[in-house]
Amino acid sequence: MLPAHSLFVNENGKEVSHVGSAINFKVNAVVWTDSEQVSDSLYRQLVYKVCRSPKRLMFHLQRIYHCFENKLSEQLYAALIDLFYILNGKGSAFSLRIATEVMTVLAEQEAAKIEAYLATYEETLLIGNQYSIFTTGLTSSLALIKEAAKVNSEYDVLSLAHDYIEYSQLEQAMEVLEGGILEMPERLELQIELLELYTITKSYLAYKKMTNQL
Repeated sequence: MLPAHSLFVNENGKEVSHVGSAINFKVNAVVWTDSEQVSDSLYRQLVYKVCRSPKRLMFHLQRIYHCFENKLSEQLYAALIDLFYILNGKGSAFSLRIATEVMTVLAEQEAAKIEAYLATYEETLLIGNQYSIFTTGLTSSLALIKEAAKVNSEYDVLSLAHDYIEYSQLEQAMEVLEGGILEMPERLELQIELLELYTITKSYLAYKKMTNQL
């Protein structure tokens, strides 16, 4: 059985403490899912992480390699475009290396778009699709907003915290709730849940830090 802090396991069955692991960014299973739901559930978790922390390159890499390993061409294209959008022309060597490693999964038209952007780094060439998070283009802005809203609604802060709690990952649950409260201080149910966790874990210092931030 995996330790309480483990949420993901990689292709070798080794635990990855969280999706932001700096040691192992290739993960392919979520502990609480059935085998047939693993791929889709993990993909949505990775998209959620990118939405919440768009500047964390590790989350982008995890999303890219997950799509690559599962041969999700359209999702992979969107993941690359979103990464390039966040990099905003920086890290050209890094961008080229990542794209080169995963290009074989892309459809010919998608690969051509990626190559065109990497040749010029012209922002207008960052054309998104239905799986894009940050970019516009072939898909309307309204559609992208709806897609982002769908992801966020499916991974509501309280629901995500409950998932962590179910598998005794209390520290991660507190972290999620703390972030949610700072973003949405009006949600009293988040505060109540967090206070209960602070009480259970006797986390006085964390409680004091949180009250200071608020």
